[in-house]
Amino acid sequence: MSEAQANPNNNTLANEVNTLFKGEALRGMLLDAYAFGTMGTIMGYAAIAAFIAAAIMLPLNSWPLTRAKDRPESRGADW
Repeated sequence: MSEAQANPNNNTLANEVNTLFKGEALRGMLLDAYAFGTMGTIMGYAAIAAFIAAAIMLPLNSWPLTRAKDRPESRGADW
């Protein structure tokens, strides 16, 4: 683009700049950037929620293991 600015009379470079950085191409690039940014934000919130759920589930899942030693069938069970 700087080459096109240095040579404003070069129609080939001017047309190339117009087709690459204006109109539908620019609109598409901006929409893609916005969409991926939004998806990244949503995925970040989902990751935080998953870590919070894992932190809640860890003690709930390990609690029966701590209570197993108090059960009578766990003492000296014969296989």
